Amino acid sequence: MTAAPKKILIIQTAFLGDLILLSSLFRLLRARFPEAELFAVMNPIGTELYEHNPWGVKLVIFDKRGTDKGPIGLWKLSRELRQFQADWCICLHRYSRSSLLALLSGAREVYGFKEAPFSLFFSGAVDRNASVFEAEKNLSVVQAALSRNEMDPIQVNRSGLYPELLVQEEDVAEALEVLPNFHNTSYVVISPSSAWTTKRWPAERFANVARQLYEQGQNVLLVGGQSEEDELVNQELSKLLAIEIKVSGDRDNWLKNMIGKTSIGSLRALISNAKLVLCNDSAPMHLATAYDRPCIAIFGPTTKELGFFPLAKSAETTILERRLDCRPCGLHGHKNCPKSHFRCMLEVDVANVIRTVESTLCP
Repeated sequence: MTAAPKKILIIQTAFLGDLILLSSLFRLLRARFPEAELFAVMNPIGTELYEHNPWGVKLVIFDKRGTDKGPIGLWKLSRELRQFQADWCICLHRYSRSSLLALLSGAREVYGFKEAPFSLFFSGAVDRNASVFEAEKNLSVVQAALSRNEMDPIQVNRSGLYPELLVQEEDVAEALEVLPNFHNTSYVVISPSSAWTTKRWPAERFANVARQLYEQGQNVLLVGGQSEEDELVNQELSKLLAIEIKVSGDRDNWLKNMIGKTSIGSLRALISNAKLVLCNDSAPMHLATAYDRPCIAIFGPTTKELGFFPLAKSAETTILERRLDCRPCGLHGHKNCPKSHFRCMLEVDVANVIRTVESTLCP
């Protein structure tokens, strides 16, 4: 049997949701190799997410769209990674840039998915089973490394693959700046955006749900980032939700729009305290499950079978969707519906969402 690796490098530079689902792999690797050094190459938002983590993972920033863009940035980072002298490199991102980085990292052994460019030159590669939970896909790469080195596989059932994040003091401080006394307040979080247009349930429907919940006496918090996509959703919601609702002082409950006003840290804290999270198939769904909060996710062009579904430790999670022959139409969705009818989202009606929210809040 080969000696246990002393240094393991993980490469994943995908979207925020993918990075949240990486937490279970960190947890399993740390449990299996308690003495190993763990390094993770991530984009800037990923390093913000894991700046403080309980598994001792050391973070390496790869700003592939900024300062590290292009061949020069790739070469500079590969030189830095070679200094780590990793025993294993686990490459979970299936694109040429990440594959090249893995091969140039100087790691003794490189593992990844067969679908990745240059995987022919990896020490081992596995098929990416599209039908299993994303964390299971990630674990399968590690299992390949264990097998090649004649080590027993990691034994874990699906419940051991749930994402897990901690709320830091800094997160709480940032949340208190945008919502004072949030940790002593009961509220529903609604996250109406997504990086992909067709993964967004129409903004006017989110506004309708928010208004109805507010009228029923719920505190409602709208959240979102500072991306161009989030700002477009924010502009539409701002028009749809009357100003008097947001600032009304004649009632005890409130409806607040915090889209564009929250950092990753404050968003983590706010979601960790929510009584319910309503969202699209997007990163806030995975944040909700990482903090074991009840979650209702609206799926359109994507489906649970692609592996990106909410998996919580114990909290109730619900997917609202319409079964159509044209679903799924892509791993991430599209800018426009390929069939030009957008039925997958338009046929999820407000009344059904309200009923699901009410039954989750008051089972």
